Amino acid sequence: MSTTVTVITPASMTADDTALHDTIAAVSSLFPSAQYSTDYTVKVTDGAAAILTWNAAIGTQPTAAQIQSALDAIKLSAYKQTQSSAIQADYQNAAYNTPIAYMGTTFWTDSDSQFKVLGSAWGYGKVGAVPDGFAWWDATGNPVPMTLDQLEGLAQATLVEVEAAFVKRKTLLADIAAATTVAEVQAVAWS
Repeated sequence: MSTTVTVITPASMTADDTALHDTIAAVSSLFPSAQYSTDYTVKVTDGAAAILTWNAAIGTQPTAAQIQSALDAIKLSAYKQTQSSAIQADYQNAAYNTPIAYMGTTFWTDSDSQFKVLGSAWGYGKVGAVPDGFAWWDATGNPVPMTLDQLEGLAQATLVEVEAAFVKRKTLLADIAAATTVAEVQAVAWS
């Protein structure tokens, strides 16, 4: 029995190379112990692969539909990994590299700034006041005079911004995990 698979060709490989690679990957996912050239061989003609020989001892030869389904699952998994990495990078940017607006200016939210503003708000909050002449530097490097309430407001604004990014990341990653097609995965984007 001959099984034919239709494949999409990446630019870096010939159609025959891609068909062979994709068929071996699909068969390997269906039959993890199957060894190419020992348990089965594949013939490739004009970008279409067909199983030429099959060792029945490893199981029933997969149909074209089974191979295509396995290949689709492999590709979907790869797209999910790629898109999840993109969402993670976008989260890092939103949570740690995006200045937030507060008191008519913007302030950095990188991890060092977050640590300092949260620690300062907590510490000065315990004391009950900021020192006379206290200022926090904005994203342009200018000092912004602040009271304790304003410093605590900046800390709160920072927490809200980071929490919003965290929730958005979790939601988008869940959307990617739930996607059942490449198009659904590609539709999940940080915006």
